[in-house]
Amino acid sequence: MPITVWNLTTDTELVSAPLAQRLIANFTHQRDLILDGTNSAHLQRAAHLAGRRIRRRLASHERAALIVMQWPRPSAAGWLRTHNDRLRRAGCLVVALTGDDAILHPRVISAARSTGLTYVQHLVAVEAPATDRMRVHADVLVFHRRADG
Repeated sequence: MPITVWNLTTDTELVSAPLAQRLIANFTHQRDLILDGTNSAHLQRAAHLAGRRIRRRLASHERAALIVMQWPRPSAAGWLRTHNDRLRRAGCLVVALTGDDAILHPRVISAARSTGLTYVQHLVAVEAPATDRMRVHADVLVFHRRADG
């Protein structure tokens, strides 16, 4: 699986402002709908500044271009199953994990695959500026819903 490293300024929140901005810029277009499964003020603000619509809950007819969640969360596998149908065709679901949660990657990937999502990318957000020892702030696993799925 391709791994991409993003050098970002970070803060105490898992979904920092720069991470939220990069996710939105890379995985959405103007006026797309985002489902926020993180309750991140940074994600909310970045979406509004980028001209995206963002909700914490969707109406039954709405489908999101991007779903952002963090792991662990209560009933995470159940949350994935419930919200997979909220993702539009060819949409992306991203799961943010703290940098020390690498042991969870196989569990997250398995849970997402069981809902019909395809694992497409691993993003590693490291604290910038990079020093001799890189500190991983967040691992972000990216899943894609097929256009025909």
